[in-house]
Amino acid sequence: MTTTATLALEGRIDRLAAAVARPDGPGCALGIARGGEVLLRKGYGLASVEHGVAIGPGTVFRIASVTKQFTCAAVLMLVLEGRLGLDDEVRTHLSWLPDYGTPVTLRHLLHNVSGLRDFLELTRWGGMSLDRPVGEDDLVAAIGRAGGLNFAPGSRFLYSNTNFLLLGRIVERIEGMPLESVLERRFFAPLGMAATLLVRDPATVVPRLATAYLRQPDGTVVRAHQAYPTVGEGGMVSTVDDLLRWARHFDRPFVGGGHLVTALQVELALTGGAAQPYARGLEVGRWRGLRTVGHGGLWPGYRTELLLVPERDLAVVAIANVDAIDPHRLARRAVDAALAEEGLPAEPALPGWVAGHAGRWVDSEELAVLDLAVAGGEATGRMNGAGFGFLPAADGWLRAFRGAFELAVRADGDGLLADTGAGRTVRMARVVPVAPPAGLAGTYHAAELDTTWTVAPHGDGLAVRARGPLAAAGPWPVTPVAADVVEIVMPNRWLTATVVAHVLRGAGGITGLRVSSGRIKNLRFARTA
Repeated sequence: MTTTATLALEGRIDRLAAAVARPDGPGCALGIARGGEVLLRKGYGLASVEHGVAIGPGTVFRIASVTKQFTCAAVLMLVLEGRLGLDDEVRTHLSWLPDYGTPVTLRHLLHNVSGLRDFLELTRWGGMSLDRPVGEDDLVAAIGRAGGLNFAPGSRFLYSNTNFLLLGRIVERIEGMPLESVLERRFFAPLGMAATLLVRDPATVVPRLATAYLRQPDGTVVRAHQAYPTVGEGGMVSTVDDLLRWARHFDRPFVGGGHLVTALQVELALTGGAAQPYARGLEVGRWRGLRTVGHGGLWPGYRTELLLVPERDLAVVAIANVDAIDPHRLARRAVDAALAEEGLPAEPALPGWVAGHAGRWVDSEELAVLDLAVAGGEATGRMNGAGFGFLPAADGWLRAFRGAFELAVRADGDGLLADTGAGRTVRMARVVPVAPPAGLAGTYHAAELDTTWTVAPHGDGLAVRARGPLAAAGPWPVTPVAADVVEIVMPNRWLTATVVAHVLRGAGGITGLRVSSGRIKNLRFARTA
């Protein structure tokens, strides 16, 4: 029954959606439920701009990394049944993985603390992009070649899709059937999620699937394309209605009972004792002083956020079919709208130091470049090609307003302090014009990637051309950011990624490069003759 309160909520949500979605363009679907009652399920904009098909609560979208909690749930069901152990070494089940010289366990994979390099980054560094066809065996081969780790397992949090691709493969091995069949039998069918599937082949025709779009600088949209198979790390399609059914399962467990819901939300401290934000396929955080549990999803043209506020028995689902809409932000503003009459704490004001610290900052040790900007009373950042907002926090800190990413910054005199998780605080220096590293032009090879980078003059500077086992790419512009430190830009129609490289020198000159990105740390390229 429609009430004055639900009408008021719908009005607030309509205003939020109107700011990001137009009736004649791609848009989003939003769903809100509280205490088992669906308060709102509504679409904004078009599922198909070409055909004028409107988005509704039953529109199907690719939900990308929201898949991860379902993969984790399948693993945890097998643990509860005694068929897997959380401290099983991954190589016990997948013998083709390299010996990393230290145990990597299922527990490490579930919590994103394994140190395994992200396979999407591995293939990107080898010249691939998501719109180039590739097979699952090619992705597995990329993982198998990467014999190094980003860090000792359990010592740091770092998001890696590799963890969940491997978990999905382990489930398939134990269950003796494809992961899509496991998830259908264990979760989708019992919960009545009739529109939800795991679809690994991007060419599969899915009824009512929204077309994915990319917003261009001039405001027009083009279709987004992807050709990578997706499985345990991000292969599901679903709807607002079905994800609200899954959210309800957290409050009123039906599959696996309360044991499964509890197991999904278990948090894990790092070996050094510091906290980290990732449970098991779920991010744990706070919003307006309330504990939140959820996850986002990002794939070319599709963006998703499933957000639960357990203390208020509230669930929000936001899914978009255009990259210009940020469901992470939209879902939290929807929480504000749903709890508007309950006296939530106000947001802290933007610290006064921010305007004077706008600009480019570099951490030459951790190899990171941050672009900090202020506009319209809001602070924004960009790192490794990904843009995000900052929210004011206590004691003058700004915290990154995005999922599965640890970063907070604060002024430190004329410098910038950066908290990057695991108890680490580093001082970033302002980027000033410097000359390119002398002698950088040449050829470099990374055995972990089976990839060669050639640095050569291009235009007024230098650029990288990459050749890997699957593709070639370039030129990638090279920009000096500090002494013997450069940023390399990898242009792409969907997401322009960046990496930072430190030049390694020996008695005979440059010996190689140490390269880091958001999900690969300290991978070495050796200079070749």
